[in-house]
Amino acid sequence: MHGVVIMAIVMLLVAPVGVMLAGAVWSALIGWLVEDDAETLHEGAPT
Repeated sequence: MHGVVIMAIVMLLVAPVGVMLAGAVWSALIGWLVEDDAETLHEGAPT
């Protein structure tokens, strides 16, 4: 019975937070890479 409670806690609390944190890290990494690429591609272009 204790295993069921532990699995429910993991599925309801730990897994969603982990997915959100992984998504935040992935978005930050992609944004950082795209920003550097955009700055080099448009260097010297009029704004």
